[in-house]
Amino acid sequence: MFKRKMNIVLALAVCALLLSVTVSAKNQVTRPMQLSGSGILSVTGESTWEATESGQATHLGRYTLVENGTFSPDWLDWVGEGTFTAANGDKLDFTVEIICVGLEQIGWMDFTGGTGRFADATGLVDLVSVTNPVTGSYTISGTGTIAY
Repeated sequence: MFKRKMNIVLALAVCALLLSVTVSAKNQVTRPMQLSGSGILSVTGESTWEATESGQATHLGRYTLVENGTFSPDWLDWVGEGTFTAANGDKLDFTVEIICVGLEQIGWMDFTGGTGRFADATGLVDLVSVTNPVTGSYTISGTGTIAY
């Protein structure tokens, strides 16, 4: 009798857990997002780069960012991945693709999850940046959506 009650309690607990996971994914809300920041880009190898950035973004507040990736032999196409750290410490992960057009770069950032409220985040932000080729300093802005 005790074993049967334990099995029922365990089954109910598993159902409740699965229901909460399903409900949380369904409750994601798509919201507009904007960001503005500045940072330093460094070439770290023959075809690799890294960047650090800080700025202000909708849903993140004041943020810091670290990212790294690779670029094509002609330096025109850059791909990478990185992580925002929001003002409250939550992390937002992303992949990024950038195309260089003169001193301006255009591209997009695709959100791939994170921690805290961004654990299952998705979304896409279009980016425009301008980089100083001598110092590696850049400014960036972006507009898009995020769902969390």
